[in-house]
Amino acid sequence: MAEEAGRGAAHPKGGKSRHRAEAFEEALSIVSARLAAVARQEAERLKAERPAMAQANRNTGPDGAGDAVSGAGVGAGIAREHSKITGGIKRDASSASQGAQRQAKRDR
Repeated sequence: MAEEAGRGAAHPKGGKSRHRAEAFEEALSIVSARLAAVARQEAERLKAERPAMAQANRNTGPDGAGDAVSGAGVGAGIAREHSKITGGIKRDASSASQGAQRQAKRDR
């Protein structure tokens, strides 16, 4: 057993596995090199493309707001659910009053 335990004696036994590992490492290095090249090309393409996209999407004022991105302008905001007529004014006042009452109750 002592004779087979040395590094030199174990070397010939794993020849097939060693060749497989070497073949795998060589294939891996080829694939890695190709992947790195493709990644570099893609990075360069994006680097060239981004300034053009940023220039196209630049907002210089209300005239062109949102045109390049979504194709539609920005609206005036959220429309109110009710108009400021008879019921609307009372409803708003009631809601504000309820909020004030709740806060006063918490403050006690």
